[in-house]
Amino acid sequence: MGPEGKNMLYSAAGNNGLSWSLWQKVLGETRGRPLGFWSQSYSGSEANYTPTEKEILAAYEGVQAASEVTGTEAQLLLAPRLPVLGWMFKGKVPSTHHATDATWSKWIALITQRARIGNPNRPGILEIITNWPEGENFGLMDEEEQEQVTCAEEGPPYNQLPAEEETCYTLFTDGSCHIIGMNRKWKAAVWRPTRQVAQATEGEGGSSQLAELKAVQLALGHC
Repeated sequence: MGPEGKNMLYSAAGNNGLSWSLWQKVLGETRGRPLGFWSQSYSGSEANYTPTEKEILAAYEGVQAASEVTGTEAQLLLAPRLPVLGWMFKGKVPSTHHATDATWSKWIALITQRARIGNPNRPGILEIITNWPEGENFGLMDEEEQEQVTCAEEGPPYNQLPAEEETCYTLFTDGSCHIIGMNRKWKAAVWRPTRQVAQATEGEGGSSQLAELKAVQLALGHC
């Protein structure tokens, strides 16, 4: 990518694992280009990390994955879900932590070398990116220009729900997209177990993230 473009890496840690996405914004274009979407489960002691450590781990894994796409010379703008990267750029380890000092040193070395903070004080950053690829303003906004964002809470897996709450849930796909010939095709589906109702929609030209948003839209329509 040329010097006129920006690489934006969004990362988040959930109850069951990590996720991150890489976007490219080119000068003169109003629509961001999706470069990749990833997710992975926690391994070993990672599930016992503090919330701060999990968010930093998501950023660390995201930087490694993004480097395979952009190369190690291109700079990344990091936008984690929570404002945790100050620990990285201060080079300090918080008093309460589960990861070893060696792990923290590894995180600090890679993140500070490869990236800079995109929105350091912006909790709930993932609430915005669903709109940004469709033409919303991209970049580092001043605090007074930023809208108030409300974070969503991740729910438990369906098979762990109390029986009385199962009627409140709809299952939906987390994003399905593949390339056929020269076309990118996506599909979204929802399933309401208590009503035994399924619904699906599909289209061309969108990303897997768009497919997930369409699935959420279908799920809300079933409420």
